[in-house]
Amino acid sequence: MACLFAVLSGFSVEHEYVLSLQYGGVALEDEYLSPMRYKGWSVGFRNEWWQKFRRHPEWQHTGKVYLGFSRTHNQTYYNSIDALQVRGGWGAYRRFDNLWKGLSISVGPALYADMLVKYIGSYVNKPVSMDLAASVGLHTVLQYSFKLKKVDISLRYELCYGFLGFGFAQDYWESYYELLKGVGHDVRFLAPWHYAGLQHQFSIDIRCRKTAWRVGVEHYFVHTRRRQMTYETEQVRLTIATIIKYKLLSPRE
Repeated sequence: MACLFAVLSGFSVEHEYVLSLQYGGVALEDEYLSPMRYKGWSVGFRNEWWQKFRRHPEWQHTGKVYLGFSRTHNQTYYNSIDALQVRGGWGAYRRFDNLWKGLSISVGPALYADMLVKYIGSYVNKPVSMDLAASVGLHTVLQYSFKLKKVDISLRYELCYGFLGFGFAQDYWESYYELLKGVGHDVRFLAPWHYAGLQHQFSIDIRCRKTAWRVGVEHYFVHTRRRQMTYETEQVRLTIATIIKYKLLSPRE
């Protein structure tokens, strides 16, 4: 997958735009729907951007939106769960460049919002389950860049970890009709001892002239324990991305 790598003169702020296609395996555990663990496949699309602050270029901020669909089955393949996932995030990071021969580190706080709507393919009183959460956490990017002949290569490790926030939790005896009546009563505080949201990715960026690629493997894991029930989603996805780099015009120019 190729992209246009354009740098225009007279512009003031560097901007990076990344479009990713992801596919991989997924495992779901939702004791509200079923006591069994479901496994299958997932496919998704992610849109993210990176931009430096104009007055403080050592700081940068980023926004991300992920939209995905998954289909899973239990061990006997007798039943299935279809899930629609939406995940968004924003963060600001301090970048430390050239720590050692092309090594750089970015560290900072981030905000995350997750929604996972699951539908079980059996005739039961509780066919739909919702995982809703908003959390704050840490975002870190470790990058090592070098040049191989005329090709610029970057090895990246990116870590997102959410550990505090608020989440939606339905009661085991509530039907999905009753969920619509008292959502406010089902919002619970999320703390590290019963919530963990982890997303990390190892990738390789390859830039040659006006073409930029990103290929990597991503691991996504969210575990929540609420009202004596366990909700868990784990995904391992292959990522193929195209990168567009350009510069933005300052409003004063």
